Amino acid sequence: MNAMSSEWFDTLTGAVRQRVGWRIPEKDYPKLAKVVSERMAVHHLSRQDDYVTMLLADGIVSQGEWRELVNRLTVQESYFFRDKGQFSLLRERILPELIRRNELRRSLRIWSAGCSSGEEPYSIAMLLEDLLPRQKGLWQVCILGTDINEAALLKAQRAVYARWAFRGVPSEVLERFFTPLRQEWQLSPHIRAKVQFQAGNLYVDSFPDRLKGLHDFDLILCRNVFIYLHEDAVMSIIRKFAGCLSQGGYLLTAHTELQGVTLKGFTVRVFPGAVMYQYQGESPGGRPEEMKLSLPQVVTGIAANSQFQTRPARISSATVGQSPVLSDISGPPAKPMEREPQERTELLMAARAHANQGRYEEAARTARQAIEMDATVGPAYFLLAQIAAHQGQVDEALAMFRRTIYLDPCNVAAYLELASLYEQLNHPRRAKKMRVAALDLLAAMPPGQMVEPYEPMMAGELAVFVKNMLSELDKNLNRM
Repeated sequence: MNAMSSEWFDTLTGAVRQRVGWRIPEKDYPKLAKVVSERMAVHHLSRQDDYVTMLLADGIVSQGEWRELVNRLTVQESYFFRDKGQFSLLRERILPELIRRNELRRSLRIWSAGCSSGEEPYSIAMLLEDLLPRQKGLWQVCILGTDINEAALLKAQRAVYARWAFRGVPSEVLERFFTPLRQEWQLSPHIRAKVQFQAGNLYVDSFPDRLKGLHDFDLILCRNVFIYLHEDAVMSIIRKFAGCLSQGGYLLTAHTELQGVTLKGFTVRVFPGAVMYQYQGESPGGRPEEMKLSLPQVVTGIAANSQFQTRPARISSATVGQSPVLSDISGPPAKPMEREPQERTELLMAARAHANQGRYEEAARTARQAIEMDATVGPAYFLLAQIAAHQGQVDEALAMFRRTIYLDPCNVAAYLELASLYEQLNHPRRAKKMRVAALDLLAAMPPGQMVEPYEPMMAGELAVFVKNMLSELDKNLNRM
């Protein structure tokens, strides 16, 4: 078969974009070409134009071919309790909050949108098994999993998984909820019964839809989906999600998926190692509030009068000297240049504005200009660390977080974000050191003090959350 022309590819990718909202980058064209060639062989087609004509036609054949094409092109990379930080947040904070909020009506509605082969919604069901141990029989719990890939949904309903789906899962969880089935593991029937599955296309389907049960959710998880969609599809789906969330309900996505995306009706809730988007509905004026989600606001050095100020130390110098990361950084900070602090403030604010718009290169360049004027501006290093982490520049992110801590040893957020990075890099002992340091800082604060950028969480509340994360980390370390 002749090589596929760029014009034909444009026609095909345009059809895919319109049908499912995907943006297919040029680097994925070889995979698309391979899949299409195989599908053409199945239908005994030799002309590429005939294949696209079949796709665009109305009828059973076209619908069936779209299902096959989508099934072949979707990424099915999932496993149980994927992203320990986010699941710790769900277990320790979000789900208990929703349970308390709904205690009177005793119902909980959760939607795993883009659930693949079911690992995510089943993980939620296992969490709730412990969070609702006594009154679970009195609660009406709906956990819905939807996906565009019907083959993945069949696997989800079968609920039989290979050992690879349990990487990082404690053995006691495996033994409690699964039974061996030849070389695989089958989920227990009582957990399977808690989750319902249905096919769905997030881009073209209409929702809320009460007939399909797509309404009034307390929590929507849509992780690692938006990264494959074009901007218009992302905005459309977010608007529909807003219509499906109850007041105060949460949306959880993968890290940084919604950076720079303008939303209406949502506020950002920042937690250690994770960000949640809480639906607040319409503003007092009757219209949904519009906001652009950005890197968490942590410019702690900017006071109300727009002058840089040094954060008051909350722990003794002896404690600071024992910081687990200071030994990783050599040399004293450079002496600040004699310039107007107002100019530095404006540069840092401009850097954040660029980051809010998704212009990360400009944001980094402007932050570095602020550092050139004053090498002790900790918030600029924190912003550079966030940008580097967002762009996958792990070494740079680590260096910038360490520098932030060197300049501001009381920066709780820097310790916790560094811990999350270490955990993602599978360095649990280093992650533990960072969280212990953060916990020491929190213990020295008044329990009712707000902690940037995790507002409205207060120091005492955040300390409990960090203790629980340390407890989970210790369990994992004991298994090693």
